[in-house]
Amino acid sequence: MIKYSLMWKIPAAAILLCFLWPLAVYAGEEKGIIRLATEPGGAEIYVDGNRRMTTPSDPGDTTTLRLDPGKYRIEAKLAQEKGPDGRAFYGRRDMEVKEGSEIKFTLVLRSLAEPVRTYEDNNGFAVSAAFGPEGRYALSGACERRIERIRGGSIKLIHLETGKTVRTFGDDKECALCMAFDPEGKLALSGSPEGTVTMWNIESGGSVLTLNGHQGDVRSVAFSPDGRLGLSGSDDKTVRLWDLEKGEEIRTFAGHEDRVRSVAFSPDGKKVLSASWDSTVRLWDLETGEEIRTFTDHKFQVHSAAFSPDGQKAVSGSSDKTVKVWDVETGKTLQTFSGHDDWVRAVAFGPDGECVLSGSDDKTARLWDLRTGELIRNYTDHDGWVLSADISPDGRRAITGSRDKTFKLWFLKMP
Repeated sequence: MIKYSLMWKIPAAAILLCFLWPLAVYAGEEKGIIRLATEPGGAEIYVDGNRRMTTPSDPGDTTTLRLDPGKYRIEAKLAQEKGPDGRAFYGRRDMEVKEGSEIKFTLVLRSLAEPVRTYEDNNGFAVSAAFGPEGRYALSGACERRIERIRGGSIKLIHLETGKTVRTFGDDKECALCMAFDPEGKLALSGSPEGTVTMWNIESGGSVLTLNGHQGDVRSVAFSPDGRLGLSGSDDKTVRLWDLEKGEEIRTFAGHEDRVRSVAFSPDGKKVLSASWDSTVRLWDLETGEEIRTFTDHKFQVHSAAFSPDGQKAVSGSSDKTVKVWDVETGKTLQTFSGHDDWVRAVAFGPDGECVLSGSDDKTARLWDLRTGELIRNYTDHDGWVLSADISPDGRRAITGSRDKTFKLWFLKMP
């Protein structure tokens, strides 16, 4: 009797509220519906990085996601054979889900062997491309010459996510054979067919200074790790060291017997690497200007060379169609990568030092695994010689420039 009497003393309004409260909560938090398919089908779906489901193998069929109202990143990954054909597929879409809404779409997945974006530059051959230190922007240098006459050129700052040109440096005939960012991403160097090196302000797009001294095309430029010094290599067979604060030449590294096509500072800033058409790569002492070592295993012209992130190795690309990895301390060849069908024009180390990217006149760029000695992936979308190649600071993307007047952005790894 006591239990019943207590129950009947509860107000009727309170009882009614108990019944209606779950309905009110549900009505205020109604989920949105996403009906999703992928092409190809059978992909794993991630929502804000959390795996949720696998799509049907038939691309015509959809799978359903029920999500609370809000903004989400929907990702689809289909990892098949991860060989040189790059058969690892990925797609992404950022979207907002509204209460009670229904969205239906298909994500077309892209192979890692296909470019993420293509940037066209009709002002000339895409001879130089370089990532900024944060990886969000890239510098592109274009140049076209006919019988020693400049027909066109450009230097541009590109926002990689949107593909838009943020800034243009100089006029429409600013022919840039090579480009480099400073470590802070505030300045840039470019080399010209007139033998000059120009430093640019990234923010304003204006020229800061022009360095004169070379008697031939300037084919490669680099900033020192602290950004105070500049390095340039030229068809006049010399490498020159510059004080960028004073705008003066410090010294000339002489010894190559043919055109110098590539230069680089060691990560500690104490050594210089140069590659030449005399078929050699040479190591120099920055302080004294003396040659330390000559790497002589290539059979023909060497077009590009770079240090590994730890400075213990170097990589080079040559007209003998090979990519070679060297021991900097001993000068011995550690690895030789064969597979290109024509001259290798460009090489770059990944930031972890475990992979190398190469660009060739066979119209391909290739990614090599230094741990296994195998080809990871072959990038084949260019219609002309691949003249430049660079890897982003996070190691996930690459940019290449080609004689087909395009720059292409690639994924090296799943985003």
